[in-house]
Amino acid sequence: AAPLNHRILAANRIVSWNKRDTRTPAFDVLRTKVLTTMKSNGWRTLAVTSPTEGCGKTVVSINLAFSIAHQMASEVLLVDFDLRQPRVASYLGIAPSADLTAFLEGRTPLTTYMVAAGGARLGVLPTVETRPNATELLSQSRSEWFFAELKATQSLTIGVFDVPPLLSTDDALAVIPRIDCVLLIVTESLTTKTDLSEALSLIAGANLLGVVLNKSRIDFQPYY
Repeated sequence: AAPLNHRILAANRIVSWNKRDTRTPAFDVLRTKVLTTMKSNGWRTLAVTSPTEGCGKTVVSINLAFSIAHQMASEVLLVDFDLRQPRVASYLGIAPSADLTAFLEGRTPLTTYMVAAGGARLGVLPTVETRPNATELLSQSRSEWFFAELKATQSLTIGVFDVPPLLSTDDALAVIPRIDCVLLIVTESLTTKTDLSEALSLIAGANLLGVVLNKSRIDFQPYY
């Protein structure tokens, strides 16, 4: 696994790889709650989405994936399925030679990048090339094959998918039915009651693990 640049991670608020960071316990608590529910239901894939842009779903996805990787011995896979505005690779500071978009278009094989920080090893399927026809790519047969192969992979413990916002396009609706469960990220200063209500109605048939309040202005004092 290639080591990540800690300065780049810090600049992008990726903290859960560092057990000494006072913000890490919040992601560890979220990890435990998520994994407990997923294990009890036999679920292995998790979609992280939000009602609108700007809620921090990508930051939560990466931090949650690192937190899970600290605990799990088998492979934890982080997948950037936001084909219109991919950010996972840039937030991690990696420059992949192949990405998920190229695979979905049949131009390259499926390539997983192994990265590491703070002792945690994480598999990443990044997206670099943006595509305006994202919904069509996500709905085609290669996408179906990808999910079938993922579920057949015995070494995979958990797959964390950074999925597009629900109210921006129909991209998320093309992906979420193939993923076991959903975590919805909302923001105190941005998400309205209407946004939340509409988002919940769109994923009414999905297994909703919960709603995470991000960017709260409440002053948190760590116990330890």
